Amino acid sequence: MCWECKPLCGGCRPPRKKAVSCPECGDYTVFDIKIQAVPETRYCRECGADMTELATPRIVSCRTSGLLCANPCGRSVKEPEDGVYEICTMNTPPPVSLA
Repeated sequence: MCWECKPLCGGCRPPRKKAVSCPECGDYTVFDIKIQAVPETRYCRECGADMTELATPRIVSCRTSGLLCANPCGRSVKEPEDGVYEICTMNTPPPVSLA
């Protein structure tokens, strides 16, 4: 059990920040996670390379709840012991595109 919740962890609840290594220069940049229909453009603070795809969480099908989740936590990879889906209070539904 954790003593404090770390914003980068994502073990039991969705992470609030994401650290990304730049493919161009290797520098690490920490971004706030924002779930939006059109992802916010993100750039490396050192060289200016576009890191939008790396900094945006992937939408997954949660194995705990069976629902799509736009900012999955560690619970998304664990299936329920009895095989019955459970309600996930941490679920982040994917944004609805207005287009």
